[in-house]
Amino acid sequence: MQSIVVPQNTPYALPDSISFNDAVSLPNLQLALALLQAANLTPSSEKRALLITGAAGGVAGMLSQLARVHGFQTIGTARSDDKRAFALANGFDFVVDSNPATLTADVMKATSGFGVNLAYDHLGGAYLPACIRSLSPMGTAISFNIITGQPSSDVFALMRELLGKSLGIRCFSMHTFDENEKNRRELMRQAIELMAAGKVLAPSPTVMPLSDVVKAHIVLDKGETLGKIVLSPQ
Repeated sequence: MQSIVVPQNTPYALPDSISFNDAVSLPNLQLALALLQAANLTPSSEKRALLITGAAGGVAGMLSQLARVHGFQTIGTARSDDKRAFALANGFDFVVDSNPATLTADVMKATSGFGVNLAYDHLGGAYLPACIRSLSPMGTAISFNIITGQPSSDVFALMRELLGKSLGIRCFSMHTFDENEKNRRELMRQAIELMAAGKVLAPSPTVMPLSDVVKAHIVLDKGETLGKIVLSPQ
């Protein structure tokens, strides 16, 4: 049996209703809660929609489930049929093709021409401008990574081009909470509570023996896995 020493204020009590394999998704749920917090959501009786790029990702699936709890129609992007099916099975209402050239048109079609109130993008490149164009009036785009690189066009010029919509953009980092331990722990407490109550479901992970750690990294680097990879020592 192995053990490690950690600061006493870092562990969390895990209820019996959450398995270890499901618990590995809790950090994704914590981040999703923080992303919703960053949007400054207020209760609304109006129909609202939300776009998330990379819908098959772990954070995207959690964010979609949370958004539906808040009454949002959820739209995601995926680049293959298996990832599209995975996203639909994990909380998305619609999943469109992961092509920035057609993204705005697809979103407008899914929202009857209105657009989305919120767009969450971690891809960057051509995706962020496409997300901005997909927003409804007073909508906000939240960028929380740029996996494909910097935006492909001048974002501020685009915002001015769409001035009549009064759009907003926010760059988000979870490290904002590094110095706010109370808020960060509260987000994890909420994540544990939601998962324990079955209100948010963790996707089934891919479980591999610890001896296959090299293979696991290869699969992960190729982006071929859906959900978390759990390495089992047994």
